[in-house]
Amino acid sequence: LKLVTSPGWAVWVLRNRPQVPVMHIVRHPGGFMNSWARRYVAEREQAEVLRQNLERLRTIASVDPAWGERFGDIDSQDIDESELWYWLYANQVVAEAGRGAPAYRFIAYEELAAEPARLARPLYDACGLEWSAEIESRIGEMGTQSMEIARAWRDKLRPEQVALAERFLDE
Repeated sequence: LKLVTSPGWAVWVLRNRPQVPVMHIVRHPGGFMNSWARRYVAEREQAEVLRQNLERLRTIASVDPAWGERFGDIDSQDIDESELWYWLYANQVVAEAGRGAPAYRFIAYEELAAEPARLARPLYDACGLEWSAEIESRIGEMGTQSMEIARAWRDKLRPEQVALAERFLDE
């Protein structure tokens, strides 16, 4: 299951179903923002997306004041910054819940794209899936496409978006 927008479900699985493999694939914030802008925001009214983003951050801040402090002035954030704050929150919450859990695997998307067979094989094993030369070949082909995707964000985002994404690496 893809639980990107619902970190609470991933945390629940990690706490209550420790035998279930959880593969936490995280993209670079720039790669995430590029994909999000082209797949999600492009099909929606930006003012509404921003409204929902700010509401979501306010809800998190009301439940977890430490995150509220990290977010800073929520109402001053634009659409990109507010989305990257949620990206950071969601990924850190899942990573913290997974720390030390035997069934948890943190995987950087860019690393997966660069070495798909090396990283995919243990994932297949963890899920009890068959591995073959044909699967390895197909995964290698997908890795080539994934590397292009992993690198594209620097050329597709505006310079201020690239700078913002790089800032979130340090958060």
